[in-house]
Amino acid sequence: SADWTRGAGDSISSTFTGDLVEIRGVRAPGYGAYCDVYIDGTKAGSFTAYSPTDQGAVVVWTSPTLAQGVHSLTVVHTGLRHPAATDNMMLVDCFFVRSTPGPYVTRCLDCHEEMARAHSQ
Repeated sequence: SADWTRGAGDSISSTFTGDLVEIRGVRAPGYGAYCDVYIDGTKAGSFTAYSPTDQGAVVVWTSPTLAQGVHSLTVVHTGLRHPAATDNMMLVDCFFVRSTPGPYVTRCLDCHEEMARAHSQ
């Protein structure tokens, strides 16, 4: 798997233990890919990280509350892109996982400097 791609069907996968997961990354004009999110093999939602202006270190998707336990997470590039986007890039920096009780745990994929600063706050 990779942390960024332009290829339809490319994916990023991970497992986590918890009851909620956030996908964090960068929103920008070039991150226009539509992405499908699967949890435990079932489609849980979709997102695009397109934004007309750059926004770093932001939540791009949040799961519904799940049963506490081990889950699989897969983000798939659909091959489609937001009509106003300048590119069809998919970028995922980190998964933030909540385990109840307990704090969020970060699973970094390829943290940009700005994202790394946000993690430490």
